[in-house]
Amino acid sequence: MNLIRPDSSTLSIFVPFKDGYERIFTRDILFAKASGSYTLIQTESGSFLLSTNLGKLSEKLTQATFLRVHKSY
Repeated sequence: MNLIRPDSSTLSIFVPFKDGYERIFTRDILFAKASGSYTLIQTESGSFLLSTNLGKLSEKLTQATFLRVHKSY
């Protein structure tokens, strides 16, 4: 399960990673890419594959922070 939670005016997402969860601040996300029913999140420190589709993830992210573009960007 992926959780998005406000923390001191900064949103973060917790994603499954190895034996636990990794906290990713939304400000550190470079882009998110759909991969079927999965979503690949790319940050400067690495990439994370989520078992949720891009549509569900984008519903939880603020429009002021993220912009969804066409797949041929």
